[in-house]
Amino acid sequence: MVQLNHSKTLESIREKSKKYPYFLRFDIKLYYPSINHQILLKKLPEIYQKISGNKPSKRFKKIFNELPKFLAKSPYNKGLSIGSPLSYALAGIFLLDLDLEIKNPFTRQVDDYLVFSKNKKDPDLLLKNIIMPKLSELGLELNEKKLKSGKIHKDKVNFIGFDFYGGYFTIAEEKIEEFKKKIIKITHLTKNKPTKAIIKQLNNKILGFGHLPR
Repeated sequence: MVQLNHSKTLESIREKSKKYPYFLRFDIKLYYPSINHQILLKKLPEIYQKISGNKPSKRFKKIFNELPKFLAKSPYNKGLSIGSPLSYALAGIFLLDLDLEIKNPFTRQVDDYLVFSKNKKDPDLLLKNIIMPKLSELGLELNEKKLKSGKIHKDKVNFIGFDFYGGYFTIAEEKIEEFKKKIIKITHLTKNKPTKAIIKQLNNKILGFGHLPR
């Protein structure tokens, strides 16, 4: 299902690409399982202070003191459980340390980045001088398979399940296949379900799937 924020993100990409025609697309290798608990606990107060300009508040400290119990559920001092709202929040906050170092306009969805630039050399310099050193500091690795740079209106960009090419968005092939599998799963497990319930499930999956910015 295409969320409303995805629509806004896609429209933002279109607008930014007019002024910043070059891009760097990257994400983190096995992001959730790779988050080191010790580094996370060390970085959170630092990030709080960088953003707020103040020392951690009493409320922050209270929440922060509860985190070790939550993190202890994952072994090896690593990893966040997928599906937990707290994990999602921590995963988003952890990379703010990298966000603050990137001066170019960019869009991020958890660990998926699309960075914009005005010239062709910027992406490589940004990767070498900012991104790679910061990821190393955070104990993370770049996903080499999804690393790509180029000119937005000349080279196809895949981001959050959509392809952007020549000024137009299309739903990526892998997203279509994933959608088909979900529909097949719903329609194959209908033996003991009333028709209304099946239709409701299908509507929930279909609603918004093809809604793209024009």
